[in-house]
Amino acid sequence: MNWNICIGLEIRFQLAATKKLFSSAYVKHETPNSSIAFFDAALPGSMPALNPEALRLAVQGALALNCDVAPICQFDRKLVFHPDSLSGYQITQHEMPLGENGFIDLSQDLDGVENVRIPIQSIQLEQDVEESVRMKQTKKNLLNFNRAGSSVIKIVVPPCLHDEQTTGALICKLRMVLSHAGLLYHETELGGMHCRVNISSGSASSNHKNMISGIKPFQIELENLFLVQNVKTAIQSEVRRQFSPAEESNSLRNQVRAFDDKTGKTFFLREKSVFEDHLYVSETDIPPINLSKAYVERLKQAMSPLPDVLYATLTSKPYMLSNFEARALLSYAKGYFYYTSVWDIIVSQKKVPSNTADYVLRSLASCILTVLSSNCNKRLESVPPKQLADVILDTGYKKGSFINVESSIH
Repeated sequence: MNWNICIGLEIRFQLAATKKLFSSAYVKHETPNSSIAFFDAALPGSMPALNPEALRLAVQGALALNCDVAPICQFDRKLVFHPDSLSGYQITQHEMPLGENGFIDLSQDLDGVENVRIPIQSIQLEQDVEESVRMKQTKKNLLNFNRAGSSVIKIVVPPCLHDEQTTGALICKLRMVLSHAGLLYHETELGGMHCRVNISSGSASSNHKNMISGIKPFQIELENLFLVQNVKTAIQSEVRRQFSPAEESNSLRNQVRAFDDKTGKTFFLREKSVFEDHLYVSETDIPPINLSKAYVERLKQAMSPLPDVLYATLTSKPYMLSNFEARALLSYAKGYFYYTSVWDIIVSQKKVPSNTADYVLRSLASCILTVLSSNCNKRLESVPPKQLADVILDTGYKKGSFINVESSIH
């Protein structure tokens, strides 16, 4: 797309905390309404109690995204006026976010886009809301409170993006970084992510040029996007719609819209009359929390290597994987460590002929990726690396060819 647009993001990922953010209820997504505490259901008199595990995960997320961690953690209430919100507010961080002024790097080799550093405006820790399920048979909405109160990390990216490809690569990289840091409840794209996209027609100077050329400036919010491909398609569809001749006379330029994945188009939800849709007040039931430099530094030192470092390791000696293989392995949170563990075990076997070991090592990444892409991730993790290495070497030594890893796991 050649239009002068600016794209900002609000991306929410569910954290891997065992219990909910402000209650003792366990995080479960099985039988509806099977894991609810009084506070999650907004019962009168119930009080929030901050989960230290969720706070730790959020701080680690801020560090993984190179943010400055705030010395004081403070919460606010975002007032929401939805019929499915029993409390009428959501606890979040607005005035004093947990992390600020971060960044994330995208590269051609790992992310498939031009090398660029994307700024991260803020990192916030907030509670998730209850799930509203539409029943087609009865035409009623049912509420599931299992999700209500779960810990969510909210990542705010300023309007610095200009195309859908870079936007999609950024979301994938954010998920990859947080997954490798061990912070996400869901490791797959189908759960745990909620994205809001802000699209505007550029800066004041570009707006002036647009007005001269007869193009009106606009600012659009796209809500409830859960897949990266939907984000990319929605951006492209919406910008084409805004710059189409049919929209030139439309005065309603600031809107909140949703995306229909069946038609590949966006549709109108409501007019956006002001920049901020919600009102915020201080959360008086949760006192400010001091985050000492020693605590933050201890978490920083305990963090695992992040994808950029792991990619450099996989594509250099002794592994020498291709860009495709290294990128594919890193798309799974445990792919790198499983691969390197099996590699080390095979290399350590002195009784195996060198030509057999070399052939096995050259084929190892592609075979493990075949298993992972076949939805065998859980099955693969149930097989210890030592066991898989022994089976591979035994079959390769006897038959002179590499074993089918997937059939071995079966």
